[in-house]
Amino acid sequence: MPTRTWDTDGQWYLLHARDFIDTDNGYRLGTGLVIERLLGMTRLAGESRTVMRAHHDWMLFDKNRTMALYGNQTFAEWHTLEGPFIRKHAGRYHCLYSGANFLTPRYGVGHCVADAIMGPYSDAGAQKGPRVLAAVAGPVRGPGHHSHVLSPNGKTEYLVYHAWNPAMTERRLCIDKLAWTAQGPRCVGPTYTPQPMPA
Repeated sequence: MPTRTWDTDGQWYLLHARDFIDTDNGYRLGTGLVIERLLGMTRLAGESRTVMRAHHDWMLFDKNRTMALYGNQTFAEWHTLEGPFIRKHAGRYHCLYSGANFLTPRYGVGHCVADAIMGPYSDAGAQKGPRVLAAVAGPVRGPGHHSHVLSPNGKTEYLVYHAWNPAMTERRLCIDKLAWTAQGPRCVGPTYTPQPMPA
């Protein structure tokens, strides 16, 4: 799902996912993230830039995936990044995104950072898995595709996301605090017991 975001100078941008079917520069085939400057709320400036492409094993969506969009071509491996959201914090641009297959324990929220909203972005340290929000074996599977919100006090930050219930029969709406650490944004959770209402 595309999202609009704005910079502190008032300029609006569109973030969205896009398929890449090349492996240039060591990237993997699959869905990556793109940012475009908006001239108005419905007009692109034509200045598309890649925010992040899949290049880690944990970002695998599926093997031997046949895609009608590409003439029923079968791809040995298809990787996926989706649901991007950019938050400016301490002068840097942090793009939080979901990666992998939402049916698997690998699915979660990763993070990349840049000094300018159009990039270039780096996800150094993301090789082992999603660092912002990850599954908890048993009670929480496939957490992600998040949004960022402030609590009623206007200060406390939260991630609102969905995750499977333990039986994997439904996706549940979840909310957990977002903390800013020396290593970047980290979700305080995922929690799976009753929590106090945000103040």
